[in-house]
Amino acid sequence: MKSPLAYHFNQVEHYYGTNKALDIKELAIPRGSITGIAGPNGSGKSTLLKLMTFAESPRFGEILFNGKKEHLFSPSVRFEISLLTQKPYLLKRTVFENTAYGLKIRKNSKDIRARVEEALSKVGLPFEDFAKRRWHQLSGGEAQRVALAARLALHPQVLLLDEPTASVDAESAARIRDASLAARRDWGTTLVIVSHDPQWLNEISDTTLHLFEGKAVKPGRNTMIPGPWTTQPNHMAFCDLGGGQRFFAPDPPARDAMGLISAHDIKLDPPEKSREFTNQLEGIVTHLVLDPKTAMVIASIRVGDLMVITLIDQQTVAASGLYPGRVVTLFARPSAVTWL
Repeated sequence: MKSPLAYHFNQVEHYYGTNKALDIKELAIPRGSITGIAGPNGSGKSTLLKLMTFAESPRFGEILFNGKKEHLFSPSVRFEISLLTQKPYLLKRTVFENTAYGLKIRKNSKDIRARVEEALSKVGLPFEDFAKRRWHQLSGGEAQRVALAARLALHPQVLLLDEPTASVDAESAARIRDASLAARRDWGTTLVIVSHDPQWLNEISDTTLHLFEGKAVKPGRNTMIPGPWTTQPNHMAFCDLGGGQRFFAPDPPARDAMGLISAHDIKLDPPEKSREFTNQLEGIVTHLVLDPKTAMVIASIRVGDLMVITLIDQQTVAASGLYPGRVVTLFARPSAVTWL
């Protein structure tokens, strides 16, 4: 019986020289799930994906794949896991040849044309219009979609995406999202997606894992609040969000500490009266998307330079007449902030 987990990390540490790049005590990624990975530059996101391909082994700990410990470049892993990098390399050939290349390498010569046509269709590139085009005749977004199609043609068990929508147009970002969701729907593909775009990541992911300095934070819908923090005599501190707005929190462990607050702890309505100081922030709604698992609406709200994520029930959204572009007031307790 196959493990219900695609990946299970146990006490994993990875180093580059003496620099600890990753320190994950435990991480479980269910089969058929879509996990978003967020975090600042240098937090270990790309290292995490690299370990998931089994192209490198962690210095310490173990990573189980489908419940088993695998070896580097094991065929049972190599033919089941596919990685799309931020700037994938296309062969100096036609779109058809680029999309079919992996199938030929894996000696999967059955129905190549049908597999290529299906993969191109999933990323919104009609076979008749694009199959014969050369690599240099593609826009940046089209090239990224061809690279994704080449991986989808393999019907991978696991698809790892590293900043798949960086520097692509809005249409391509939407096509990449739809194709990724279709892979899960049609083949049960497990997806792990790294992105700096919280709005796009919330649209596609079942949950989001935050990384900071190589450490994993409990998955969920969260907002990361970066320093620097200015301490005050009352054991409180604040960081500037831009536009004259400040976020208050208890004294941080360091000036440049990273704060984290759950979407459940950010409210549209003022909380009950309390002696505890409450953050009151003005922001602009940028995006609303329904979370099919919870039936809650995930709202992305721009507060100064910070993108804040909150969860709102559908009745409140309807009653409040929320829509992208509307200015709203958010409330959050400083005590809800945890430090990474």
